[in-house]
Amino acid sequence: MQDANARQQWADDDEERRLRQSQRRLRVVEEPPPRRPVAPRAADGTAPARRTVRINGQAPAPRRRPEPTGGLAARPDRPARWAFGLGLFMILMAVVTGDPSA
Repeated sequence: MQDANARQQWADDDEERRLRQSQRRLRVVEEPPPRRPVAPRAADGTAPARRTVRINGQAPAPRRRPEPTGGLAARPDRPARWAFGLGLFMILMAVVTGDPSA
């Protein structure tokens, strides 16, 4: 019986807590804000003149990027150096790991 009363008490407390939280989120708004700002009027009641923005000159030309294939064709000595170095490394590894009696 006490368990049933305790569960009911917890349920009531939980419901009251939820009600209080929902009431905190609610607020009354008396007057909605204006939808868009109103332009200031001149003293005689006429609308102010609009500003004119003039664009002078031209935009700078975009920078040109180098071609990606130009690097390999312009310096053929680099791949040749890598191939020569790889060949020397393979010869060195063959000598170091080879059987001395053969």
